Amino acid sequence: MYDISPKSIPDVFSDRPIMIYGKYKGTATGSVEISGYQGNTKIIKTIKIKNSSLSSNNKVLKYLWARKKIEQLDDYRTHFGDDVKDQVIALSLAYNLATKYTSFIAIDNEIVSNKGALKTIKQQLPMTLGVGYSSVGAEAEIKGTTVLKREFSIIIKTKTKNTKKIEKQVLKHYSKIIKEYLKKYSKIKIYINKKGNVTQVKREENGRWVEDLKLLSMMNKIPEKLDIKYEAIISIKRIMYQEKV
Repeated sequence: MYDISPKSIPDVFSDRPIMIYGKYKGTATGSVEISGYQGNTKIIKTIKIKNSSLSSNNKVLKYLWARKKIEQLDDYRTHFGDDVKDQVIALSLAYNLATKYTSFIAIDNEIVSNKGALKTIKQQLPMTLGVGYSSVGAEAEIKGTTVLKREFSIIIKTKTKNTKKIEKQVLKHYSKIIKEYLKKYSKIKIYINKKGNVTQVKREENGRWVEDLKLLSMMNKIPEKLDIKYEAIISIKRIMYQEKV
């Protein structure tokens, strides 16, 4: 026998089998001995391989072994930094398995149209993990009025009445940063001076407002400033609501 995986036999628990994969050369002979403790009782069981019913319908076993071997190599890479790339690729090609370094390519030689006329089909695809649908535009439906689904609400305290203009500038300059922060915190406050500079940023954490120097630094790195004449406090809250326009 050789290429046994896993090399260390794990603990056994009730109703949870231990799976051991390996290879052998020559004729299947000999015996397998299983020993352990059940409570305080020592148990030893010997299985004679030649007396066992070996199934001939076992082609899938080699693929199970290869998957387990690749899993073991990947553990060495993760925990010990071993360079196992070449070994994994060799196994994946030998056993036709998709891995971290390999994938399948489907080649279809079927001729769909003998006339050579092409038909364009718009295929729907899921959004990339971690990317919101608002990145490609707001969802909308027309039933007399347009309904936009917003991810957060904005309240602006300032002397000027034209707060819509300030809101548009905030969304234009800081929307991406705000969305990322609202994934972790439900509320933030942005303090703006007369020159349009962000002077202070606070986040709500466990029911109290905490100054956030990291978020302040991120906003100040954006070269564009808000075009306002008065100081303003912008309160932003994570929320899903519908706004009619």
